Amino acid sequence: MSKRVLRRLALTDESLSKQPLFWLVMLGPLALALLLCLPLWFNADVRLRFTPAGYDDFLNSFKLPIGVWSLSIPLVAIVAHMHRTLQTASQLDITRRKNTSDSFFSHHKYITEALSKFPTYVLPGHTGNIEKKITDPYKLYNNLFENASYETGVDFNDTAEKLQEIQDGLRAITASLSAIRTGSPSPFEIASGYIEVRTALNDINRMCTLSRVIKSTNFLYLFKDQHKKITLITPYQNEDELKQELRFSVDLVSSIFGLMNKQLVIDDLLFFYMQSSNPRHYYFASLFENTVETDEAEQFRHASSTSPAYHDEEDEHYFIRLKHR
Repeated sequence: MSKRVLRRLALTDESLSKQPLFWLVMLGPLALALLLCLPLWFNADVRLRFTPAGYDDFLNSFKLPIGVWSLSIPLVAIVAHMHRTLQTASQLDITRRKNTSDSFFSHHKYITEALSKFPTYVLPGHTGNIEKKITDPYKLYNNLFENASYETGVDFNDTAEKLQEIQDGLRAITASLSAIRTGSPSPFEIASGYIEVRTALNDINRMCTLSRVIKSTNFLYLFKDQHKKITLITPYQNEDELKQELRFSVDLVSSIFGLMNKQLVIDDLLFFYMQSSNPRHYYFASLFENTVETDEAEQFRHASSTSPAYHDEEDEHYFIRLKHR
């Protein structure tokens, strides 16, 4: 039997009267029984008599066609049972998909509405106040539950993976602070540590759709020795502004994952760095004390003494401005 015929006979969740297999098992035995009757009808010895003996002769002569025709009863019952089972499974699947869809939209609405009500922090700066907040609750939901959809539902393992990414970012910040705190860092190492902190903070802000500190007027820092040069442009006028944005970002991220009953672990070193105004917890003071204003956008650059970027006429201009600051 060809695949095309098998597909044609396959049961669907439509009504039983629309199933080709149903009509096959009901009419197939009848057609076969009629074929078996043909030789008997043309047999002159077979006569229909409406007497007890005639009925007995009829049943004795036509018992094979009658037996074949009677097969339609159990076959129809079997097909009907299979069709009922298929319909039940189809209805259960529809119900499951509807429940999955309803669950997704309910969860999506709850989370996005809650995220929309999170507080807005204000970061004072030299060019005016900057709001620190969740900028896009819907995008944040997609970031946190990237595998969620109305078809597949919500996969809560997604948030565990995102929490781990955030934790890795905070550990990177803590590691950079620890390296500066425990050693005797050079200006190059301090600048590199700041870049690592700022990069990790930007990654966290992007992942959680938190507003970033972007200003038209920034601050240029440059360090240069015989072997290398590092140039960075920061939006912060001082380290307090960095601490404040870091603290507000961590507070918002903690609240975001708290909404999903996930706890953000903050290392003691990072906590005291964000909260303390003690001079011992200022690790980039020497960097911020040697910045000058610039209208260039935030960026970080490294150059070795063999690189053309190492020799820049603007470097001398920076040192002159710094001297007369």
